Amino acid sequence: MDNIERFEDGQAGFVSVRERAWHGLGTVIPEATSTSDMMEIAHMANWNVSLVPTDRKPLAVLLGGFPTWDADGKATIHQDQVVGVEDRFAVVRNQPAHSRKLTDKNGGNRVYDGLAIVGTKYQPVQNEQIFSFGQAIVDASEDSTWETMGSIRGGKVVFGTLKLGKDILIQGQDVVSCFLVLVSSHDGSTGVRAMVTPIRVVCENTLRMAMNSKIANFSAKHTASIDGKIQDAQAALGVTYRFLEEFEATATILSDRKVDSNKFEEIYSGVYGEKPTVADGEATNSLSAWENRLDDMLTVYQGTAQSGVELSTGTGRYYQGDTMQGIGGTAWGSVNAMTEYLDWYGTPKGRLERAAGFQQSNELVKSNILRSTLITTGGIPEFERKNGVLQVVV
Repeated sequence: MDNIERFEDGQAGFVSVRERAWHGLGTVIPEATSTSDMMEIAHMANWNVSLVPTDRKPLAVLLGGFPTWDADGKATIHQDQVVGVEDRFAVVRNQPAHSRKLTDKNGGNRVYDGLAIVGTKYQPVQNEQIFSFGQAIVDASEDSTWETMGSIRGGKVVFGTLKLGKDILIQGQDVVSCFLVLVSSHDGSTGVRAMVTPIRVVCENTLRMAMNSKIANFSAKHTASIDGKIQDAQAALGVTYRFLEEFEATATILSDRKVDSNKFEEIYSGVYGEKPTVADGEATNSLSAWENRLDDMLTVYQGTAQSGVELSTGTGRYYQGDTMQGIGGTAWGSVNAMTEYLDWYGTPKGRLERAAGFQQSNELVKSNILRSTLITTGGIPEFERKNGVLQVVV
């Protein structure tokens, strides 16, 4: 399982089109539908996210207490009494279907679901506002449709994926689908983010990497001007298809470059550092971790991964089978083998978030993988656009 939100009645905050997601949760619908319908099915409509002062006892119970800090910065959590914290507010939703009913301090019944404690600069944004950006993309392109929508971390983070009307075919056989991932939070951890995300179909690797140090995305903080910033984003994401064009050109170049096991280890060292040296009597943990990770990545790359066989890097993690058909022995295969390991062979907790591209640290490693692969196998290509056509600078 993962961090998809689950409710007391057994339902989950997730919807997908045509295929059930790997975690097996949520509702599957037969065909793409409207933004409002996706939100209803994923239990994300009409949350009525709002701020309330921190002196409401039901909220104190629901949020596990409110913190105060002494002069040394030590926090005390107050659970049994109401504590009003100056310039701090609780973020709550009163989504009627699944929120818990509590009694407020005046004895009246309110439907509250506490999400976070925030400061005065935080401006609540409704799910309807967040996903209206996605609807604008759908309206602008006949071929773009919603693919998934859901909430994670107890409703603190919401997301949706749009399938863009463009698939990339590398060397005529390796299919990469293109998505736009929308992410936002109701706890202040992230503003509204829209990220162009290529995904290799055969292994569902998320290939959102920096092309010439740029990643096609947009972000905005939760402020009073969020609606205006989302409108700006609709124009800013006109770079999407230019980004994907450069991505396709780079992937094609990689598919023409050959990589053997020695070259693969050189690429790996460019990402994770040189092989640790361990003196006699010293702990070998770092060396073992370095070697086991390399061994697992090479197993994927060489096409010898067998479904259900446990990885070297830890118990409870298993290969999903050979995913290198048609790209083995190439730099494109090397990039995908390392990316597959990052997305799917880490700890089970947070796997969905990694694979969906929600963990920025993971995406940074992927960009380093791409950079190391390009440098090791012949250099980073430069592109220029002539008469509207992208060309490699020789």
